[in-house]
Amino acid sequence: PTGVVRGELPPVSSDDRTVREHPTNDSTYEVLARNLNGARALMVLNDTAYVVGNENIYVWQNGEVTEIEGTEISAWVTDGLHAFGIDSMAGILWRVHDGAAVEEHALSGVITAATVPGGWVWSDGRRILVRTMDGNDREVIAGRVGINHLLVDGAVVYWSEAGSSGGAVWSIPHGGGDGLQLFGPPDVGSPLRAWGLTGDSDELWFMMGLQDQWPFSGLVCRWTKSDSRTRCLTHSPPKAKHLFAMGDDLVWAHQYGLSRMGETGPYGHLGDPFSPTSLVVEDQFLWMTETATGRLLRMARPE
Repeated sequence: PTGVVRGELPPVSSDDRTVREHPTNDSTYEVLARNLNGARALMVLNDTAYVVGNENIYVWQNGEVTEIEGTEISAWVTDGLHAFGIDSMAGILWRVHDGAAVEEHALSGVITAATVPGGWVWSDGRRILVRTMDGNDREVIAGRVGINHLLVDGAVVYWSEAGSSGGAVWSIPHGGGDGLQLFGPPDVGSPLRAWGLTGDSDELWFMMGLQDQWPFSGLVCRWTKSDSRTRCLTHSPPKAKHLFAMGDDLVWAHQYGLSRMGETGPYGHLGDPFSPTSLVVEDQFLWMTETATGRLLRMARPE
């Protein structure tokens, strides 16, 4: 047709592509560290980043990276003073401090944990227990299926689970009492499951779907205490994980990068596309790891 010039586009050379390493006004991330072998689970505490690798724990502080002899940490938790690593394979809660990982508690089958006054609340996927300072466990609830995340707000512990009849979000006083289902069957059924719980006692965000792995997507859902209702607002790109509530907004990681959404959606993307493995949101920054490239990344927290 008139006006169409046929020909070939010049090939794209990888040598011509560069990664932007410093924050810009479009919230592009900065690269804090490279070549972190197997960089995945991430904790940030007092401007220090703890990154689980294939063989070691990498500690980034003020631009310098040191290494701690590795353990099989699958997730992190903090009491506000120290970084604790959850080793589900060995059933150990490690305290990482002064260049070493020290066993804090033996928690057989631990999947997820959180701090409570005077101890820890933790789960092996079937039960929720409180580990007191004297080393004893008190059972809070049992007979659950697929508990994957605990969230403590005041005297109440919330959790998301796969459930025996479908995914659900529950709450229970960690001091003892009856469990309360906030969302789940019969409104949803198996094989749908809930994961990624975040928020507080007034508002909870979570994912609902088949699973958090490729190629499956999931729904971003929000439960509000004011009307005890759950609204599933939008689909996420695949591999949705690491949800963080920021006031009325939500930030989360997925296969293609980071996204942000307000109370009603739709969501938008943050920064350049990449494939985050872990995400931590703190006061000034969003911190991420990317296993495929062994990088520790950071971007300014959006307003």
